[in-house]
Amino acid sequence: MAGTLKEHQPMKGLVDADAGKEIERLHTAGKTIREIANSVRLSRRVVHRYVTRWVRERGSGAVSGTVPCPAHNKPGEPNS
Repeated sequence: MAGTLKEHQPMKGLVDADAGKEIERLHTAGKTIREIANSVRLSRRVVHRYVTRWVRERGSGAVSGTVPCPAHNKPGEPNS
């Protein structure tokens, strides 16, 4: 059988338990997504998706302001 939807989510297997705890700790400490990604050696996208899901599950609001968005950079700023 196909199983449940939760079994097929793209985050499964990308972030192990130790990295998840470190992401949560760094996010709580006020680090940016980029700083967290560099620290745990994961992509910014994976870290952002993990933090967004974690914040949503905790029910403590949005992640706004912590995610660098290359599409909104000022002219002359690098995209990464």
